[in-house]
Amino acid sequence: MTTHHAVYPDLEGKTVLISGGASGIGEFMVRAFAAQGAKVGFVDRAQSQGERLAALLSSRGHTVEFVNCDITDEIAYKAAITRFEHSLG
Repeated sequence: MTTHHAVYPDLEGKTVLISGGASGIGEFMVRAFAAQGAKVGFVDRAQSQGERLAALLSSRGHTVEFVNCDITDEIAYKAAITRFEHSLG
């Protein structure tokens, strides 16, 4: 069985922020945007899962960064967004 995926050239080089990106639907979104060539910053409380995913995708040539963060902590979430803004644009 062959799986075909749509290609969205407009996502190449765009910056995407995903919260809850270490597992489940969030992980799927991180992987999908990275596969389209987007620069992906994602946050999650699951530190080890997030670090593994970021390392895996980075080793495959994707621009992916992870920050361990609970989005209910507004100060920490804003700091993560600022970090991504500086590092990913």
